[in-house]
Amino acid sequence: MCQLDGDLGTWTYGTEFRSLKEEYCEKDFPCQIDWSSKESIVNLMTQLDFYCKSKVMLGFVGFSFLLGIVIGCLTITRFGDIYGRKPIYAIGLFLHIIVMICLLISRHIPLDYLLLFFLGYSVTMRYYVGYTYGIEM
Repeated sequence: MCQLDGDLGTWTYGTEFRSLKEEYCEKDFPCQIDWSSKESIVNLMTQLDFYCKSKVMLGFVGFSFLLGIVIGCLTITRFGDIYGRKPIYAIGLFLHIIVMICLLISRHIPLDYLLLFFLGYSVTMRYYVGYTYGIEM
């Protein structure tokens, strides 16, 4: 929010020459985010500065997760049949916890893509193999 007069503020929409995104990404943005406000959200967009990256990089977040699920369905479900569902399910739970902790502390975009791939892979272990394991008990 931009401070104009005392406590009064207003949102800015850029100028007639440059958009708000251009101003923000070039660090010429006249406003500061009030992180103490309950309305401020720290998420992947702010953590990795995706607002200033290309839309392809942001789309690759979902792609890498879904690719992990697809590759997991092609491989892990068969491993559950061969080696047993219980150990695959347990490995999936452990992998999920490790990947989530790493995602929380990571600030490197390529590493996050790899972690999201393994998150999708662990989803296959937990949901698909785990569901079958639960039904068979």
